[in-house]
Amino acid sequence: MKKDVFANVRELSFRYDINFLRALSVSAVIIYHIDKKFLPGGWLGVDIFFLISGYLISNKILNDLNSGKFKFRNFYIKRIKRILPAVISCLFFTIPFAFTLLPPQELFLYLSSFQSTLFFYSNIFFQNLDFYNTPSTKYFPLLHMWSLSIEEQFYILFPLTLFAIYKFSRKNLITLLFLITFVSIIFNLLNFGNVIFYQLHFRIWEFLFGVLYMLFENKIKLTVSFKHLGLLSILLALIFFDDGMINDVSTKIFCLFGVMLYLCSNEESQLTNFLNKNKIIQLFGSMSFSLYLFHQPLFVFYRIYNDRVNELSNGILLPLIIFLLFISYANWKFIEVPFQKGFLKK
Repeated sequence: MKKDVFANVRELSFRYDINFLRALSVSAVIIYHIDKKFLPGGWLGVDIFFLISGYLISNKILNDLNSGKFKFRNFYIKRIKRILPAVISCLFFTIPFAFTLLPPQELFLYLSSFQSTLFFYSNIFFQNLDFYNTPSTKYFPLLHMWSLSIEEQFYILFPLTLFAIYKFSRKNLITLLFLITFVSIIFNLLNFGNVIFYQLHFRIWEFLFGVLYMLFENKIKLTVSFKHLGLLSILLALIFFDDGMINDVSTKIFCLFGVMLYLCSNEESQLTNFLNKNKIIQLFGSMSFSLYLFHQPLFVFYRIYNDRVNELSNGILLPLIIFLLFISYANWKFIEVPFQKGFLKK
């Protein structure tokens, strides 16, 4: 691989467009979990998060490798500070509700999922559950942690892989990344059943889309019209795709190409400037991790409390959303931010 590809990797400053995409993604997931008929493809919000994670993390690692500052210890400490305090606070939030509302068998499942969340293997735990003999997924307060486990598994393995390729086969880095991406996509086209949904090797291509885009973005010069096209593609995917396509790789590619188109232009229109600079949207983007953590247990425990209703009624929906915003803001403000910028600072 030519050295100028690495030379073109510039350390990212804060990007308002990425924060907008975070806000859009978490909103899509929340709406989907409130009632999927409102936004049938809202599950794609998780796939968008995976691409963004690959984009941001690879930029940080490659910049540190280029400058000779990369250290595994520092990388993993930062990941722990970013993820674990917010997750632990959410888990503690769920404990009193679980012990109050769950019968013994479901409490056992909750405690097992609690453990799998703490040690980042909940994707494997939920994959191996027999859903014929367990409650509906609507009543698993920690089911959404499967995606967090996949993300953390990526954070554990990707720096090791990228470091090895960079040091020992640098000229082949892009070729190898394309190869891994291609193989992962091919795996998705084979009949592996529900495993496709839960396992990292079926998802890693989504992270690598972000990595490859980061490596080439400085060579891509598109007008703001492509930004609009990207946004339209994302919205169409969220609105018109549904659960029947949840393991269909083509639906995810369609949506994620829209994400890359939205990120590729530095030009702004009146619409994109509003979306990227609106203070409320930006706050939602900043709070997105806490919003994602708390929405599932909050909705699930209310459903259980209300005699296992399948859908949230209009009367309770607004109070629940207000409480979700309140507790997510508090978790972001008093847990996420201090641990990243103050406590345990290195």
